[in-house]
Amino acid sequence: MDKEFLLVGRILKPHGVRGKVKARRYLLSPHPFQIGKEVFLKGKGGDIIVLIVRAVHWKREDVILSLEGIENRSDAERIRNFEIYIRRSDLPPLPEGEYYWEDILGMDVYDGKGNFYGCIREIFPTGSNDVWVCVRGKEEILLPAIDTVIREVDLRARRIIIEPVEGLI
Repeated sequence: MDKEFLLVGRILKPHGVRGKVKARRYLLSPHPFQIGKEVFLKGKGGDIIVLIVRAVHWKREDVILSLEGIENRSDAERIRNFEIYIRRSDLPPLPEGEYYWEDILGMDVYDGKGNFYGCIREIFPTGSNDVWVCVRGKEEILLPAIDTVIREVDLRARRIIIEPVEGLI
């Protein structure tokens, strides 16, 4: 999928017998799944199915979705493990200093002197802040996504400037 779309989750399994599905959401905010909006499901073979969200029920980090066209357990089973995408334009703008994980992944990391540290390969939440995993060859640096470490994020240049505090590197 191109940059017009954002990966927001994955179908885990059917939920009940009336076509609902349990999905893992990748965004922490509830915004990705909006009633009446389209979701784009991508299967392993690259097939894309476009469906409309009928209902959303939150269950901790997962969500139960009712989708138009998925009417029974057999329909729900056919979309098991499909990735869920939405149009970026369906998301509200983020506040200053917040980013979607997909935008950060793959960005190059430098310090203020131009020293290259690697690329962001993974992100995980810790409760108080996210941690960005910067990889260069076999080396791995865990960068807390806090203002004292992350000095600048330039989405257009795909570059992150960090302040390597003592003990970080």
